[in-house]
Order: sequence, then C-alpha cells, then structure tokens
Amino acid sequence: MAKILIVDDEPNIREILGHLLECIGHTPIEAGSGLEALKLCDEGDLDVVITDLTMPDFSGMELIREIRANYPDIRIVAVSGNSDRYPGDGLFAAKQAGASATVQKPFALNDIRDAIDLVLSPIRIEC
Repeated sequence: MAKILIVDDEPNIREILGHLLECIGHTPIEAGSGLEALKLCDEGDLDVVITDLTMPDFSGMELIREIRANYPDIRIVAVSGNSDRYPGDGLFAAKQAGASATVQKPFALNDIRDAIDLVLSPIRIEC
C-alpha cells in the first residue's frame, strides 16, 4: 500500500498512528520534527505525510510549505488541536498552504483512516 511519514513531536502519537497505519496495510515511518521529516522526504518514495502543526523549531505549517514547494506529489494530512488559537497556523491555513486533508485533535482513529483514504483515492474533488 502506501508509505506514510508521521511527523509529531509526541512519541506516543507517532506510535499510535504507526500501529493504526500498519493495521490498515500501510508502511509507517516516524519523524519527531519537521526538519527530520524534510530529510526523509529527500530520501524519496513517500506517498503521504501526516503532520502535526504545532511543533518546536520547525512547525507543521513550514513543513507543508516546503513539501509543496519541493515534493508536489506527496499528499499531506495536517493534524492540530489548535485550529483557531494561532492565526495563520490553523487547519484552514494548512489547507490553504497545500494540505490535502485536515484532522482536528482530539481525533478518533477512524478520522485518520478516513483522511488517508481520501488523499489516496484516485479521484479527488477539492472545494
């Protein structure tokens, strides 16, 4: 199936999402920061990046912009619990910056599965 990079500074979130992705047949890879994620993008062969927006040093918004500029074929799922707290850093802004789908924290695992199914579907309609 798909090779999916999980980017979050919280190890327990990466572990839970990694287990979910394995259960539904995908290959998860983990990164604890946006900078680490960019290095993995350089190595190629990624289908999807799931990124938290709020991370120290290099935010998920910065990561989305870099991926869009340099790896346009990688699909992005942005995840955040701060969608309205930080102007310009919310899920709406992530979608505007190039995220293929967004998921609000706290989320159910089905929300992540549905977002992955959406971005991997061959026919995508964006509004």
